[in-house]
Amino acid sequence: LLTLDGATPDLDAVEVRTTGTLRHSPVYDTDLRLGTLLVMGAYEMGTTFSPLSNARASITVLDVPPADPEQYLAGIIVTGKFQAAGRYKRAWVRLSEDALAASTVLKLASPATGWRRGDRLFLQGGHFPDEDWLAGTETAVVKSVAADGLLVELEAPLRFDHRGLRQYRCAVGNLTRNVAIRSANPRGNRGHVMFTGPASVELQGVELFGLGRTTAAALHPQGNHIGRYPLHLHHLNDWPA
Repeated sequence: LLTLDGATPDLDAVEVRTTGTLRHSPVYDTDLRLGTLLVMGAYEMGTTFSPLSNARASITVLDVPPADPEQYLAGIIVTGKFQAAGRYKRAWVRLSEDALAASTVLKLASPATGWRRGDRLFLQGGHFPDEDWLAGTETAVVKSVAADGLLVELEAPLRFDHRGLRQYRCAVGNLTRNVAIRSANPRGNRGHVMFTGPASVELQGVELFGLGRTTAAALHPQGNHIGRYPLHLHHLNDWPA
């Protein structure tokens, strides 16, 4: 058993062998920074029964090109047991009133449980069925949350109107999690995550950011391999009891 209790230097690769366990500390903020992570044993960033509540934990895939022809490297490949669970946070709520441009306050229909100062939000644009559903969408940052969770103050004024009626009020999603897997440079060489074969996977409250290399362009063995996705559950078998 090896417990990570801080940020690592940039590493080429880490292999967790079948009898090994690599665990992120539940007390200290941690960041494993590497080109490739291969897990054949066990990897733990909190569990569904004991999520990470008091620390931040992340895996950062570095901006390095995959060195193998099939481009499995430069990412995370798991055939063992992988557990990751962060602090509980309500994923999204609806507005209780329209939020208009220049406002810095959101009034919510349900409590924003677990939301905190600094969290990054996504606001749905107010639109009608025949309009572009992406029009008027925007992101915002939380400045404060009321004790009852029904009012959120923003760091900066909104740029667009977010209008709706009754059950069709605009939705507000929270994009921030304290457990994350990310690419160091989403505009460069992006990482990917693959769970395959006998892998056992538990993910709860985990942020995946800037990952995935496969695009909608024509597949090509030198530049656009199939299956290098942000999250790929590939032909998983049942984990033995």
